[in-house]
Amino acid sequence: MDVISNIFQVSPFVWQARVETEHSTSSLDLSETTESALYFCVVLGGRLHAYTNNQEPQELHPGDTYLSTSWPNPEVRLTPQGGATLMHISINNAPGSMHHLISALPTTMTIKPQGPDRELMRALHQLIADEIGQPIAGSYSVVGRLIDIMFVGALRERLKTPGLNNGYLAALADKHLAPAIDRMHADPSHNWGLAKLAAIAGLSRTAFATHFKDVVGIPPLQYLMEWRMTLAVEQIKMGTVTIAELSNNLGYASESAFYKAFKKIHGSSPRAYINNKR
Repeated sequence: MDVISNIFQVSPFVWQARVETEHSTSSLDLSETTESALYFCVVLGGRLHAYTNNQEPQELHPGDTYLSTSWPNPEVRLTPQGGATLMHISINNAPGSMHHLISALPTTMTIKPQGPDRELMRALHQLIADEIGQPIAGSYSVVGRLIDIMFVGALRERLKTPGLNNGYLAALADKHLAPAIDRMHADPSHNWGLAKLAAIAGLSRTAFATHFKDVVGIPPLQYLMEWRMTLAVEQIKMGTVTIAELSNNLGYASESAFYKAFKKIHGSSPRAYINNKR
């Protein structure tokens, strides 16, 4: 399993969505929109003008999406043109390593597929709208999977950006860093040290550590700790393992070492963290 798929499997989105037909040509009033880690404005019908930082508007048509990684955004105005039908999707969390993927995207982004991809995206958007409009058994899960596909599409679009040389997506495309990140995800309980990871990357310890931090933004062993603690949260939620078992499963020599790592990443004990999230 590739790293991005691994992250989606462990850290599912929590979402809210609605479909509205906007007959006004004034800017949408989104002041009451829930603060979101990700916001998609999908054009299902009609046209939408998107203004960012008072620049010339971008015109969006069915199949297009306006995405923001920080919402509400006072620098953005979304103005429907006549009877535009829009779907608003808010992602209210950025669990675990998902925040690395979200931070790899710009604050605002327009996704305008071309050719056959446009028809595929329009069909995807309509599937989501149908499931929202007439929910049946399993609709929440179905919509969640379809939103995952939309987000992966945004990541792939970002990968097309010329000169993308830092950030998490750049790391996953880096011939040195990608193999090391892949191994950390594939076997998080292994006793990874800087020397082992550097050998996988084909670099010296110093060169690997420096390059990793320059591209990803954090040291490699901190990244490994964050990934382990993401896995820890999900397993604690399921309630199928003891802390002792979890410590061993994630490569810690003792429960105290695990507790120390957990508190460093999440700011509290495992029990307190889970209780606060309920």
